[in-house]
Amino acid sequence: ILLLNDLVRYAEALNAGLPHDGWANPWVEVVGLFVVPLVASILLTRHMVIMQHCAVFARTACSTLLFQKALRVSPSGRARTNTGQVVNMMSVDTNVIMRFIQLAGMTVVTPLQIVISLVLIEKQVGSATWVGIGFLFALVPLNAIIFSSVAKLRRRVLKWQDARVKMTNDVLTGIRVIKYCAWERPFRSEIGNVREEELKALTTLTIVMLVGFSAILFAAPIIQIILVFMTFVLTQTEPLSASVAFTTVALFNQLRFPFAILPMGAMQWIQAQIGMTRMRKYLDLPELQEYIVNGEDPARDDDEGEGGPGSISMTGCTFAWSDGSIDSGKPLFK
Repeated sequence: ILLLNDLVRYAEALNAGLPHDGWANPWVEVVGLFVVPLVASILLTRHMVIMQHCAVFARTACSTLLFQKALRVSPSGRARTNTGQVVNMMSVDTNVIMRFIQLAGMTVVTPLQIVISLVLIEKQVGSATWVGIGFLFALVPLNAIIFSSVAKLRRRVLKWQDARVKMTNDVLTGIRVIKYCAWERPFRSEIGNVREEELKALTTLTIVMLVGFSAILFAAPIIQIILVFMTFVLTQTEPLSASVAFTTVALFNQLRFPFAILPMGAMQWIQAQIGMTRMRKYLDLPELQEYIVNGEDPARDDDEGEGGPGSISMTGCTFAWSDGSIDSGKPLFK
């Protein structure tokens, strides 16, 4: 953008017959307009590849933790969750975390890009930049409303997804009984009702996200350019030159990418927080106690009074269907 500004100033000076002391030869700056974006694209691609690898590693680690927990969770822990929730955590929540990590690097750099662009705009149009900054601060309450709505709607979508997957799993588990009793239509209607509620929640979530993206991604930069140029024309005595206009428009176009990444990263962060909270609650469920002891075989007392390997001894055992029965003092057997 700075090279473009210098080239436009050179063209203005050339048309006016005035000398221009630029940074370098104009042809060198023209080559720089090709080389600099090329290097930036290569670095951005490399960054995306690295973040993609990190995201896949994190998704695999989360899936492995959930799978290991599913094998060790106790009966009382299973009573606090259901199959649909576990399946959604392994398929949906892990993907949300992966998408958040993919955008994490660019989301962190986005505020710095916005600050640098605004500083360069301030050098072009002066105090008129503060109108654009004020417009950005005016969008903060709108962003807060959109993000809070997205979080609530995301929880609602996950609730209906868990219910649908659980009901579908129950139907598949008891499909023989359902066929015997000819209960296909009632169960199909019940699953259809849950699916309709899920689609309604998904539709509302999609509309809110689209409206938020349209207001922040497309409308905000255009309105900001209009406000800045209007303030510049009304407050400044010098005319709006081509170099100032082209450079300012290029800088505002540069702001489109940060304005696109920032709400996307924030929404992915909200969804990742919800997914990690669900996974944390599941991983904190009680687990089965270790009951296999690796060691020497206990001695066996047979009729002749001699011990030998392979005997099984149980002393002071308590049997119950769940840990809650033992804690309440009402075991099944003693």
